[in-house]
Amino acid sequence: MNLCYRSEPVRSIGLALLASLTVACAGLASRCPDPADVTCELDPNWQRRVSEPLAMSVISARGSSEALPRTVTFGSAAGGKTALYLRFPDLDLPEQSIERAYLRLEPETSGAFDAEPVEVEVWRVKRPWQSGAFDWSSQPPLGPPRAEGQALGRKPLRIDVTDLVREANEHPERSHGLAVLASAGEGNGVSFATGVGGQWLPRLEVYLR
Repeated sequence: MNLCYRSEPVRSIGLALLASLTVACAGLASRCPDPADVTCELDPNWQRRVSEPLAMSVISARGSSEALPRTVTFGSAAGGKTALYLRFPDLDLPEQSIERAYLRLEPETSGAFDAEPVEVEVWRVKRPWQSGAFDWSSQPPLGPPRAEGQALGRKPLRIDVTDLVREANEHPERSHGLAVLASAGEGNGVSFATGVGGQWLPRLEVYLR
């Protein structure tokens, strides 16, 4: 019998580095409890580091606010194009030790949502920024590496950002966080928690050899 390893969410306790938590579960890797949890098939010998953002900002093409909203909604008709900016603590690790990295957002569990997935992209932010100090027309420039993912209603959003994390770790002087973007849709879109009001914060999961 093989062992499948599943990463469990860690409850937010503030904008700080979180401890690692990995739970082993019996069964074949292809029969993980959550088939969408790609980390089930990661090497159990890898060390897992989880960090929360030092700064966040949510902007959209059809509205702006200096205050961080309770949720960020991707693919909605009302909000239009939307971006979530995140800046995490520096890793300062040997480049070759980073095996895999994922950006994870927790779903909003109330309100209407679209059944169809929403395509999202993640880009490197190329210059320093501050929360609430810019809008859609004045947002910081973005550049590669680029990652892609699919956001589903009521499901965690986990995107493989390994290349982005390796780039940021190797060249911190030109990496100023991540921007998660989605185009406008025709319905309600899908929403994720920002951490306001005691919700889950977005987090970065880095797996080290």
